[in-house]
Amino acid sequence: MQASIILAMSIIAGVAYNGFSESPLPIFKKYVPVEAESRGEDDLSDGQPVHVSEIDIDTLKYLVESGEALLIDARTGDDFSRGYLPGAVSLPAYEFDRVFKEVEGLLDEEKTIITYCSSVTCIDSTLLAKKLYRSGFQNIFVYRGGLKEWTELDNPVEIPHESK
Repeated sequence: MQASIILAMSIIAGVAYNGFSESPLPIFKKYVPVEAESRGEDDLSDGQPVHVSEIDIDTLKYLVESGEALLIDARTGDDFSRGYLPGAVSLPAYEFDRVFKEVEGLLDEEKTIITYCSSVTCIDSTLLAKKLYRSGFQNIFVYRGGLKEWTELDNPVEIPHESK
């Protein structure tokens, strides 16, 4: 009986801690607005905080397969060169100012933009989404599962210069 009580209290404490954590683990799959992280950057656009919505892997697959979305990898160029989600474009979040001009022509304001990075603990995709929003793009989502969740579910990965 005591073990059951201790287990129940541990579960309640863990879920409560996760709920108040700055980067919680995704216990329940749902669309969650990503709160603005303050990393010394201005999170305001036209005086309003920039909030970005998350999507799950099923929604990601649907949007990509329907041709309605463009995937943007927020990881570094080195990480991108080791593998990325099929069809993704590299735009490292921390090199945005330098690289944006190179990929700007590929971005279409009519398409849904989906940013991702390495895993659920990585915030680069959220930072990149905010930067794209401030650059005039409106239809932006973050796939928080990132490359880790994608590969754990046995989905294909592209590698640059790989023979087909």
